[in-house]
Amino acid sequence: MMEVRSYRPEDVEETKRIFDKFYAKDSYGPVKFPDFLSGYLCNFTILSDNGKIITAGGVRNIAEVSLITDKNCSVKGRVIALKEVLKISNYVASQFKFEWLHAITDDPTWANQMQEVGFMPRGQDLEIKVRDVK
Repeated sequence: MMEVRSYRPEDVEETKRIFDKFYAKDSYGPVKFPDFLSGYLCNFTILSDNGKIITAGGVRNIAEVSLITDKNCSVKGRVIALKEVLKISNYVASQFKFEWLHAITDDPTWANQMQEVGFMPRGQDLEIKVRDVK
């Protein structure tokens, strides 16, 4: 039977070993090992029958930029607006001690514009409504 419990300081070493083996680098470059002991609403470890870590992680509180932009405006105007959004978002996120700003778009042109101002692609964003989790 698997055991589910809180993530503990003694889990860090083994979790880091798993991370280094499977996740330390992705197609965009190096990835920083997450500190599940701070900055998470909840953290957890799933152990196998023999007590080995299968999965460790947590639920983060993230800063996500959510925008509605008039695509009839010029690209130049939208980019200038995006830069203003980033100034505001940077200030707010910094005040609340967030390390990252997240944004999701399904528009490849807009994604390119966002990357030009510093956003980095990291894998694939996925989402699920909490009520749909089974």
